[in-house]
Amino acid sequence: EAETVGAILGTELVRRERDVGRVASVALDGKSAIEGSLVRESRPSHYLTDLLHARVAVVKKQHRRLELTLRWVPGHQDIAGNEQADCEAKLAA
Repeated sequence: EAETVGAILGTELVRRERDVGRVASVALDGKSAIEGSLVRESRPSHYLTDLLHARVAVVKKQHRRLELTLRWVPGHQDIAGNEQADCEAKLAA
């Protein structure tokens, strides 16, 4: 669930940007949020997946030319701010 919440917050940060360019990625070191976003069957944390889909739709509506990608990166290798993101995710969980 924490990964999905992180993805939701990441998409919200993209939405708030005025000039995001044409491509944006939300990098996740857990596959569960990405895999969960592909499944439409009901499960305990499905409400978070629904919220993620809704947030992505809002981002795409606001930034029509933007290509938004949720991508898996093993351990957030070589991504600036990774340690801070991991600490924040642990606090949120």
